[in-house]
Amino acid sequence: MRLTVRACGMDEDEDDEVLEAGFSEHEDGSGVAILFQRDIFAEDPWEGPEDETDLFNNSYCVTTGAGATSYGGVVSIDLSQRPAVFTLSPRVANTLKLDEVIEVDFEVPEQDWNDFKAGLRRVVTWGVPSQVPEVRGF
Repeated sequence: MRLTVRACGMDEDEDDEVLEAGFSEHEDGSGVAILFQRDIFAEDPWEGPEDETDLFNNSYCVTTGAGATSYGGVVSIDLSQRPAVFTLSPRVANTLKLDEVIEVDFEVPEQDWNDFKAGLRRVVTWGVPSQVPEVRGF
């Protein structure tokens, strides 16, 4: 799957207790939209046991604009190249109805791109170690 996105960013929403970074095909949030979220008030870095398996409470989640949600399961994120490449586990791709490999061309303002990258790193590198993806280009 290959997308061109025109909106991305991050938000620290204390009211909903969530840190999120995401992107969408269109500036109004329509088209394919993917959000990466985690608990904003959780300890950073995560201090849980190495063998933890409770992904709901101890991992980031990935949500689509259509409302599908999965916890953990991002294999890798490479923002060092264009297009950026997001690789999902088969479980997550199936749950979210997405391809396992998503190539994303970001056509966004530089500040939005920088905010997105900073927020995304904080989201996906937190939680159960087995679910932290390989990341490049942050």
